[in-house]
Amino acid sequence: MLFFPGFEHNPATNILQPVLAWNNHSTFSGAWAIASWNCCPGGQNLFSTPVGVKPDDKIKGFIRDTCTAGTVTSPTWRVTTTDATLEPPKSTTFPITGNTQTFNWAFPGVLEAYKINQCSDYPPNGQLRFSDVALYDYNFNLISDPNWSTWTNPGFAPQCGYVLQQAQTHVTLEYLPAVLLNPYGSVQFSTTPPPYSTVVVDGNLCSTPAEDPICTQGLATDVTVTLNRQVISQCGCPPGTSPPCVIFDRNDTVVISQGQTTGTFSDYAGRDPSCPSLPITTQWTVTEAVLAPTNLSLNLSVVPSQQLTLSVVF
Repeated sequence: MLFFPGFEHNPATNILQPVLAWNNHSTFSGAWAIASWNCCPGGQNLFSTPVGVKPDDKIKGFIRDTCTAGTVTSPTWRVTTTDATLEPPKSTTFPITGNTQTFNWAFPGVLEAYKINQCSDYPPNGQLRFSDVALYDYNFNLISDPNWSTWTNPGFAPQCGYVLQQAQTHVTLEYLPAVLLNPYGSVQFSTTPPPYSTVVVDGNLCSTPAEDPICTQGLATDVTVTLNRQVISQCGCPPGTSPPCVIFDRNDTVVISQGQTTGTFSDYAGRDPSCPSLPITTQWTVTEAVLAPTNLSLNLSVVPSQQLTLSVVF
């Protein structure tokens, strides 16, 4: 797993990057380390000597060309990554010489997910923030509004509720839990009676006891899920509509408590007295999931839409 800002030649070839990496070097197996990279001229991943770091350390990264102002394609660069929390701060630098490329593509903050098999493989606080981001042009003038864009890879698995928040001088990468219904789709009440569940998809919710170190970081919280509940009848429709039709519509909430992965609901509709011999359907659709106490909405777009709806036929 890698976090970094970077400069790249576009179309994509090699990239200069001060890197914070997990489990990416034999010396720091199962640990965090920083290094400065030039990846990957001639297919070679070149980097400086890694330096071990700890969670909550403040990491600074710099990418600088060493030419005079106005040089569009600089042959020499220095990439430096520093643990500013250490006393004294400790840096690791990679010098680049003989460069023939123009680095015309900049990234304020990137997460590259290697060796991620499940969302809980990510750090448990659920986010990493790049702050004090400053981008300069080849004349060494500050670009006050870089107009950053955002992108996530929809084909990457697992999908973990990725959210990007950006401004001119900072970007926050979030890798959050998501929710789905269990069961989902359409079921018969006679074969699948309630209660039904909303399920956290491989989330980083804390377990008890509260002294668990994971629970001191960010996601020691509840998830409040909003369900739109509709009752669909074969009769009793409003004037001008034909059955089946929605005769009842409201929003309900289900709370997935800290330390739990599910929350249950069971408020299904009985037969319509106007047509008691005909089936009736109660349909629930997840419309929102919010992480308390931050009121941060989880990204439901990473969940297949059919897994967000349950229709129970009674």
